[in-house]
Amino acid sequence: MTVSMLRAPCRPRHPPEIAETLRALRLRGAAGSSRVVDVLDLLDVLIAVVAAVAAVAVVDVMEASRMTDATQDPGQPTAAPLSSKAAPPKAAPPEVDRLAGTRGLGEYITARHGVSPSRALATGAAIAAIALAFLIVLSGPVSNASVFSSAYSVLHAVYLGFLFMLVAGVGHGIRGLVAGAQAHYLYAGGVVHTRRSVTRAVAWQDVIQLRSIHRRRGDRPDVGEVVGYRLEARDGTSIVIPLVLTEGRDAFVDRIVAALRTHNRPIV
Repeated sequence: MTVSMLRAPCRPRHPPEIAETLRALRLRGAAGSSRVVDVLDLLDVLIAVVAAVAAVAVVDVMEASRMTDATQDPGQPTAAPLSSKAAPPKAAPPEVDRLAGTRGLGEYITARHGVSPSRALATGAAIAAIALAFLIVLSGPVSNASVFSSAYSVLHAVYLGFLFMLVAGVGHGIRGLVAGAQAHYLYAGGVVHTRRSVTRAVAWQDVIQLRSIHRRRGDRPDVGEVVGYRLEARDGTSIVIPLVLTEGRDAFVDRIVAALRTHNRPIV
């Protein structure tokens, strides 16, 4: 037996073409494993996105529930009894009571307060802060991902979503500051509306009509979902009363409708 026969078997040498093909297959396998890691990372990001959206939705629901003191059917407002026997949860401000007294509006019943500017600013700041935090976290993966990879497409879409969320949060805060604090105070003989430092009162006998406000569809302003009512008085005063619905009803508007029907005022 010769020495060459006792030598350990060596790895066979492939031609250059086959060796290049095997090298490409090994690289492709490594890339496949890295894509699995990328997919897992994307799942973590998507779970975080869902959690953030759920948090924003909870904030919006809580905000709407604080504004709601009752409910109503927007298409057919029901004339609920205008009773002043129920004790109001909170007294009206002194300047509101003084104006109501000078206009002879009678006994105070209840009030509806809009979202305060400070609360709107806090909500907008919270939304913007959450979005900014995610933008900072995603900035690294987005910049490091290959432009031609599927991971980049998903990360880029998520990044843009949080960018829009940031703009929405800032816009929500600015809108609250621009709108200002406002409230409607309901009395037995009329309603008092306050916005910032302006206070206006309308007695039921001075009302011309209660006109519904629709979310416009096309060119017709009287077609679409009812979102509120406009109280129009003889002296030109116009007070917008938003419609706040829970299970299809709004008792605050119900009481106004009942009072106006008692005074034979049109509701259109």
